[in-house]
Amino acid sequence: MLTYVDEKDVDLRQHILDRYDVFLFDCDGVLYKGNEGVPGAELALESLIASGKLVLFITNNSTKTKGDIVKKLKKCGITSVDEDHVVSSAYATGSYLRLLNFNKKVFCIGEPGLKHEIREAGFDIVPCPSFSKSDGSVDIDELMAAKLDSDVGAVVAGGNYSFSHTPLATATHQLHKP
Repeated sequence: MLTYVDEKDVDLRQHILDRYDVFLFDCDGVLYKGNEGVPGAELALESLIASGKLVLFITNNSTKTKGDIVKKLKKCGITSVDEDHVVSSAYATGSYLRLLNFNKKVFCIGEPGLKHEIREAGFDIVPCPSFSKSDGSVDIDELMAAKLDSDVGAVVAGGNYSFSHTPLATATHQLHKP
């Protein structure tokens, strides 16, 4: 249930504080926009934490490590935070693979934050070979002839600021290998 809490409605605020012990907050666009904190967010969060509430920070941004997110939150004035209070999509992916007792290598398309969290979860990441022609297109013949790592059991993809067709073609080939 979504409820707007007017800052003057002390009774409703107190009711929410009395009723709930855990609060989840999205990060991007809620607690900060770009590199700037949302005004007042740090005061509200520090107040919740000071009152003994568990505050967790969640994000679907896979490009950053949990440590990167903690640094950004602290820069925005939210100082009572550590990595144990952050859940990112990258961290959740690694945790999910562990929950499945997954025991193969991972082909990963994404930024260093995603790769770091997958490694931290205990998985080996297979690097993407280069099958690009000089014009940036994929050399399909070379890709199809390549011997890919037979121990890759998952392809994980996340945000990627320098996307090219090579990792996507390689991932597709990994998924369809015999």
